[in-house]
Amino acid sequence: MSSDPHDILEALLEGVVVLGRDAEIRIATTQACRILDCSIENARGLRVEEALGADHPVVERVRRTLSSGRATVDNEIEFVHRSGDPLVVDIAVALIPNPSTPSTYAVLTLRDRTLPTRLQRIASQRDLLTAFGRIAAGIGHEVKNPLGGIRGAAELLEQWSD
Repeated sequence: MSSDPHDILEALLEGVVVLGRDAEIRIATTQACRILDCSIENARGLRVEEALGADHPVVERVRRTLSSGRATVDNEIEFVHRSGDPLVVDIAVALIPNPSTPSTYAVLTLRDRTLPTRLQRIASQRDLLTAFGRIAAGIGHEVKNPLGGIRGAAELLEQWSD
């Protein structure tokens, strides 16, 4: 069984980017390109900040890992896609030492959490509205009971006044 490593990476649900020395993009999967909104043909060989822009949240995490030598994992990072759509992404950057050369490679994994996060927010809003509905029904019940007594007293007063 012989598989191309790139095919194996493409099978993953996460986006994967392999970065060489100086954070230049060596490999990027289709999923990574979709999340990062870049074309691998245009990005390959570019430093990550050249491909994404210096202020992109992914660039900061890559630079932090390369400078500290320690892996970086951040969950639910929000950034705006170039299309204007907001994305929520889990980001992990880890170093891969290369024993044959003094250079170190880094692997960047990206998991798009936008849809699950939106669904969770919708569910939370629905739960909140349900709770408000219960509170409103309870208040209505509590207000209705005294009003019934007042109404009865008003009817009695009306009968006595005639």
